[in-house]
Amino acid sequence: MGSSSVITLLDEKIEQQLATVPGTAPACTACGLAGGGHAPGCAGEGTTLLILAERLDEITGIGECNARVLIAELGTDPATFPSPGHAAAWARLTSRSRQSGETAKPGRTGKGNRYLRGALGQSAMTAARTDTRLGALYRRIARKRGKQTAIVAVSRVICEIAWILICDPAARYEELGPDYYSPRSPARQTRDKIRDIERLNPGMKVILTDAEPPGPGAEAGSGARPQAA
Repeated sequence: MGSSSVITLLDEKIEQQLATVPGTAPACTACGLAGGGHAPGCAGEGTTLLILAERLDEITGIGECNARVLIAELGTDPATFPSPGHAAAWARLTSRSRQSGETAKPGRTGKGNRYLRGALGQSAMTAARTDTRLGALYRRIARKRGKQTAIVAVSRVICEIAWILICDPAARYEELGPDYYSPRSPARQTRDKIRDIERLNPGMKVILTDAEPPGPGAEAGSGARPQAA
């Protein structure tokens, strides 16, 4: 038996085992009813029913294999962790405080469950290469605090999202886009865009001025003009 046949056989056995775990059955993503049906009056009748692994696979970077690891290591009982943050803390993805007298300092996250951290770290590195919310989060943190810190931060977000999906059969991952972490302030957005223009035009400086009313037959200007630095 070749290696590919062995892997296929193991995947089938894993799927069979997962099907026996409570909370992994196909569920309606509208009403959350598990078992292949719909609650009375459900507006989502006719929608595709997804098993838990498929809903976890929708998270950027996860994949089918890592989705199964998350189910195996986190479990499916909502009572296991009171909140998504507790699940991330169990995986040692949150910093610990070191206290000496009245002084408390943040410590390292620790090792945690190696199988869970491995799956989350692999998922985070995959997400880092995408043009998505998680990819933008990775790049945002990596620029300021380094790649390793960014991987831990994205791993924590993925872990918390996964726990929310595990606890709520009606929940599905929603991709918020790479602009999710963009500054909301118009002033900051203006400064960022000016920097981009000046970066594309070395030796030039952008100055914003009040727009003058266009004369007869003239087109309206933008009110911004590049000047030599």
